[in-house]
Amino acid sequence: EGGESAVANQVGIVNSGNDNVIGLTRGNGNVISGNQVGIRITDGTRIDIKGNLIGTNLAGDTPLGNSESGIEIIRDDQADITMEIGGLDVEDGNIISGNGIGVFMELIGGRNILLQRNYIGTDFSGTIDLGNETGVVVKGVDDLSIGRGLPITRFGESSNTIAFNNIGIYFAANLVDDELSPLQNNEVIVRESSLFGNKFQAIVYD
Repeated sequence: EGGESAVANQVGIVNSGNDNVIGLTRGNGNVISGNQVGIRITDGTRIDIKGNLIGTNLAGDTPLGNSESGIEIIRDDQADITMEIGGLDVEDGNIISGNGIGVFMELIGGRNILLQRNYIGTDFSGTIDLGNETGVVVKGVDDLSIGRGLPITRFGESSNTIAFNNIGIYFAANLVDDELSPLQNNEVIVRESSLFGNKFQAIVYD
């Protein structure tokens, strides 16, 4: 009621179409909280997620988590996709906090997925502990390659704040072929993000 208590769905929003925008700008987005999964992306080639409160109350200062994940992207096709979670403008960022996993990605053939200007595990001030169990999880199969790279952020002025989670970013062991480590060939790029206060580890590469 009033964005302060959970009225749970199994999944808050399911996207299976093209050219969709979920949210708008800070203060004009959705409260997507208290579900099993907040947003599930199963299909579509152009999706933007902007200005939402995913796993908190309407004020963005109290956890009201999605029990499994705030955003879940699971694709088992080879289609190229373009997805932006947050954006270049500070008003585009989402709060993704208080969830089991903040952002979960399991991709085969995914392309051009950008996380920018988000607050993952905290509020818009970056000072309140609203941690997810894990902030970001990236998982695939042995031969998965993610296009030109999957920036967790792009450019210093577009940094994510990833804070107060148990683990900040977790790269699963089977992300790519063992000889093509994403931390060596820039298949996965972490740039200029602010990671602090994560209780166990900031980045885990399994």
